[in-house]
Amino acid sequence: MILTAQWVLPIEREAISNGAVVVEDGYIEAVGHKDEIVDNYPEEEVKDLGSAIILPGMVNIHTHLDYTALRGENDNLPFLPWIGNLVHKSRALTQDEVLLSAKLGALELLASGVTAVGDTTATGASLQAAVWSGLRGVVYQEVFGMDDEKIDETLSDLEENFRNLKEDSNSRLSVGLSPHAPYSVSRWLLKEISSWAEQEGIPLSMHLAETEEELSFLKEGTGPFATTYRQAVGWEDIPWQEPGLSPVEYLADLDILTENLLLVHLVQTEREEFDLLQQFDVKVAHCPKSNAKLGTGIADLSAMLDSDLTVGLGTDSAASNNSLDLFSEMEFGVLLQRANQKKADAVTAEEIVRLATIKGAEALGLDEEIGSLKPGKKADLTAVRIDNPANQPVYDPYSALVYTASSRDVILTMIAGEEVYEAGEFKNIIVDDVVAKIDWITDKVDKL
Repeated sequence: MILTAQWVLPIEREAISNGAVVVEDGYIEAVGHKDEIVDNYPEEEVKDLGSAIILPGMVNIHTHLDYTALRGENDNLPFLPWIGNLVHKSRALTQDEVLLSAKLGALELLASGVTAVGDTTATGASLQAAVWSGLRGVVYQEVFGMDDEKIDETLSDLEENFRNLKEDSNSRLSVGLSPHAPYSVSRWLLKEISSWAEQEGIPLSMHLAETEEELSFLKEGTGPFATTYRQAVGWEDIPWQEPGLSPVEYLADLDILTENLLLVHLVQTEREEFDLLQQFDVKVAHCPKSNAKLGTGIADLSAMLDSDLTVGLGTDSAASNNSLDLFSEMEFGVLLQRANQKKADAVTAEEIVRLATIKGAEALGLDEEIGSLKPGKKADLTAVRIDNPANQPVYDPYSALVYTASSRDVILTMIAGEEVYEAGEFKNIIVDDVVAKIDWITDKVDKL
């Protein structure tokens, strides 16, 4: 099949006006100008998408699909009360309800042009949803634990959950581990998990330096993470000695900075710490909208890029962002950096699109397979219409994607050459039950 459109963005080479992509047996066969491609492949069926932009399938490197059904449930709570509310209400849901929630999130990703995801789950539901929907990516099994007297039990449970995820996985999905955060996982548990991951080549992901309260907890042993939070989760009697270090310094001191580690947020981080992370080739998930909505601050994306860190874009959960839309995330991410730095070129449209494609793929270890339109890579791609009055005229396709396009402009999502979403319809996925049954969860949550 030959897909043609007004623009093709290979990402790793210049944009192509009146471009075309040849898809054969789930892979990209060729990319180039429409006339040349059609002449070279006279026997191939041509599917003309018209006034549209074809680009690689987008990569959302940090989500929690399990929490999609809690979208908009608490829009104005600060971070710690928000976490408490999230835990309380998510624990009230049955496993079937959590799976339904994760499936809703997976559908939202496909409809918004996302073909690969980095998702963190405590229940395993998001992996089931990813398998069901055909998504590619990495699913991280989340773990909590501050009580070192129970470390053997915690690790045993984690190994069982990890093994179950591996058994339920498929060729499109890898399974990783996610020690939640330094205020919810002890230093010894962190070291054990990191050692296990290094020995077996398991991807790691961890929330880090998200809030000022986390900084106070680690540097001074004070603040709500040392008091309110520990009391709420029953850890007030568990010994804790603050390291007197920043979050990044703490991980460095534990010797767990590795190329397999994906750190999420990094809001409370100094410039020189980005250089340290780059030395170890640590990857970063940038989630600007979630950070802003929860009032935790603005991560310095420009400094990350200046340090040559591998940074991808994530939405975080619909419970903290309200949206899994990477188009919205891209626009907000650029504008926030420019406003914060009072610098009109702090981050460009092309740079942020790279974060949502090839750099996101690199952060998940998938850049040899996806993230750019290149012969030999998997045919994971999306197409975005630009024929609406609000999209026109288009001088620069990167600008159009970031500043005028939205997820509602996606007209095609393809994974491994299979059309999974087209013109508002999901292919080979029965979605009616998912949307219809979400109201059951809404009614249940409202009564909590």
